[in-house]
Amino acid sequence: MLLALIGGLTYPTWQGGDVFVGLFMAQIVAITLLTILLIAWGMMLSNPAIAASQFAIIMAIPNFGRSTMSGASGQIVENFGYGTTYFVAAGLTAIALLLFLYAASGREQPEKNP
Repeated sequence: MLLALIGGLTYPTWQGGDVFVGLFMAQIVAITLLTILLIAWGMMLSNPAIAASQFAIIMAIPNFGRSTMSGASGQIVENFGYGTTYFVAAGLTAIALLLFLYAASGREQPEKNP
């Protein structure tokens, strides 16, 4: 989310491709780490009795967002420009983060044995 905000705020000042390449590489690293964290979180949330189905549904959520944004980003760029596209990506990421935090807050914490 932070990288998308940086991209949106600095886009008008970009000269050449250096800033884009830097942001793109940082986003690839961040997306890879986020995917690993989502997989671990999804496995932790899954009920062992129905783990395969539940885990598949949990993992479909980020994939749905990725497919939706990849189709819509071209239209956003065409109508509003690249800077706005970065802001939309940051906003959608913030909404997704809030939803994930809300989902995690309702989970019961296991009791620790002394």
